[in-house]
Amino acid sequence: MSTQVNDQTNEVKNVRSRRGVAAVKATSLLKFKTEDKNPQIGLFQACLADVTVDWSEAKEDAQSFAGLKIPRLTFHWTSLHKEDNEKRHLFTSFFPQPSNVDTIPGGKEEWKINNILRFIKHVFDVLYLKGKEFSDEDAAKLDLPLDDIDAEGNFVALDPEEVVKAYQVMFENVAALLNGDGKPCFKDANGQPVALWLKLIRCKKTKNGWVNNVPSGDLDIDRFVGQGFIEIIVKGKTPTLSIDPIKESIAPQEVKKAPDSIASGVAGIGAVDVDPTAVGMQDAMFGANSPF
Repeated sequence: MSTQVNDQTNEVKNVRSRRGVAAVKATSLLKFKTEDKNPQIGLFQACLADVTVDWSEAKEDAQSFAGLKIPRLTFHWTSLHKEDNEKRHLFTSFFPQPSNVDTIPGGKEEWKINNILRFIKHVFDVLYLKGKEFSDEDAAKLDLPLDDIDAEGNFVALDPEEVVKAYQVMFENVAALLNGDGKPCFKDANGQPVALWLKLIRCKKTKNGWVNNVPSGDLDIDRFVGQGFIEIIVKGKTPTLSIDPIKESIAPQEVKKAPDSIASGVAGIGAVDVDPTAVGMQDAMFGANSPF
């Protein structure tokens, strides 16, 4: 009798745990919803969870960077929910912009690069500088080392590889400075995330009516930084960030299809944990000329 019991016990102990679908965590992450906003001020409570540099590969027939591996700088924002399965997520990614006569200083598409720089600068202003100025060393690290104009301001053609390398240098320095040496500037002294007011909108008004802020119609950061999109939460203090109810909407609106030119170089993917090279994210940045 005892031998039989011992055999059964051994049999149970020797059962190996196996991998299976039921044991795998879901890869779909929750998006920010209209109901998550603060009802009084229309902003969202959130934090910056991570800053990373990853790589995508452009298609061989792409108009820009054909066949090249391209760095992307990604800011991962989450809500302040304590439980991971309740947290909302938002990813904002930046990709290299082509260097051409239109994107150099003074060019008609200079804004495509300036929007990237302004977005990054705003994050540094709020979380890294906090009222201070950049040191000369940090400022040099955050330069975009593109020598695509001569002394007279004329366009100088560069190989696509040179452009990609310039963005790689800047993106990696951005991530390195924000992440610190094991002490990210978006974490407090106890390693907890710095609580932020996050401005998200779904639609914005143009002279032709309402358009989605991003092609998916999800809540997202405005492509044009304007007065900003994050502010540190200070207990008892009303944030300076605000929603303009005439020009900005958190709720869905009847919209007209936005032209490709609305894309600004800030490609955001609305809280879905997928490969950021997926169709949709690239379209948001490159329009019909997506290299992916």
